[in-house]
Amino acid sequence: MFMLLIIVCSVLIALARGGRLRNLTELPVRYIGLLFVPLVFQLVAFSPIGDILLFETPLAQHLYAISLAVAALALWLNRRLPGVAWIALGLFLNFLVISLNGGFMPVWATAREVAGMPLLTEREMNVIPMTQATILPWLADVLPLPSPIPFANVFSIGDLLIVVGGVIFTQQSLVPSKAKFEPPPH
Repeated sequence: MFMLLIIVCSVLIALARGGRLRNLTELPVRYIGLLFVPLVFQLVAFSPIGDILLFETPLAQHLYAISLAVAALALWLNRRLPGVAWIALGLFLNFLVISLNGGFMPVWATAREVAGMPLLTEREMNVIPMTQATILPWLADVLPLPSPIPFANVFSIGDLLIVVGGVIFTQQSLVPSKAKFEPPPH
């Protein structure tokens, strides 16, 4: 929720800087419908349906991996848009740690404690407790947003890169560049 709040604030800042939402309609977004497929897959994956076993693993693992692959494809097709490279890098880092740790994001217990979240003892939605066996633990959810801050939670480096990319996207896409809109000199 906190990441979404940052993006909403970035949109408001862009609008205050003279940006316009209609500038989004001028972006050369390719296969826009593909951008919504990962969301649908994750909604299904982390519903009760996700607990159904498929090939002896929860359906959630399969759907989550597929959603990340579709998101990667959508980003690749739109890689020339501002900020998308940062978003893609963040998604790749998240995908890497998730895929190497059984299909779910490991989360550090101390970070959850700092964020005021309860101890995690088993899988919850798309996260699992971090253990000694966690591969690439520094890419997992290890960065806490402390509990006194609204929407406290735990984030990964990949999540932060996704937010950076989202801010770059909103600022550069909504606010017209001066060179693009200034009349040529006489």
